[in-house]
Amino acid sequence: MRTDETKVLVGTTVPPYVFGRDARYWSGWLRPLSAQVDYLAVLERDGRGLAPFAPLLKQLEAAGGKFLTFAAPEGQTEYTTANRLAGICHGRNAVQAYAMAHYYDWILFCDADVTPHPDQVQRLRALFHPVCAAHVPTYCLSGPPAIGYPEAWDVQSHMSTAGAVFVHRDVFSRVTWRWDTAKGMSDDPCYHADALALGYPTYVRHDTVATHFPERIPPLEERGHDRRIRTPSEADQP
Repeated sequence: MRTDETKVLVGTTVPPYVFGRDARYWSGWLRPLSAQVDYLAVLERDGRGLAPFAPLLKQLEAAGGKFLTFAAPEGQTEYTTANRLAGICHGRNAVQAYAMAHYYDWILFCDADVTPHPDQVQRLRALFHPVCAAHVPTYCLSGPPAIGYPEAWDVQSHMSTAGAVFVHRDVFSRVTWRWDTAKGMSDDPCYHADALALGYPTYVRHDTVATHFPERIPPLEERGHDRRIRTPSEADQP
């Protein structure tokens, strides 16, 4: 991994159900960063098309970002804990494909409801490690110290939430986002395990904090979102 590579893509994937309530559910990832970056949103559209995403698209345009879309699964009537991972993984893999096609060196995966530290890119690049992350206190993740870093950085080796992970192309060109129902593994632990199998543990800077909204996360079904997946004929329904 070269240490002078700086072309960075900040990528997120967004479903339609997060709109209509607090903007922090979908806008946190667009916080201005002190590093030069590009922004990409991958939108999971239902029968309403781009209409639910209008406020995000306005902010994304102001940031000079781009977007891609994909269709919600046919035959599903609502988003649930059981089916949401398919869209999440599809969206993140689309971010990786875009990054490879446009020769990005790094991807900062930032969930739409996570606000990154303003210096997050520089602080994570300073680790010179291909899979690293900011600390997101919501998830209460920790591990043993990673060797070779200043004590004040508090760098630990452990799985990170995908909401704040910084990945070099040595990894994102080889590891895809997936989940494993049989093993009880969602997207985050699968990506961590697959990168680790290639010899890349995840290093997390606990002195660099990214903030999740809300701080505590109940199951999807308890978050108060309108989780209906609309067909084209239902697009105008309230």
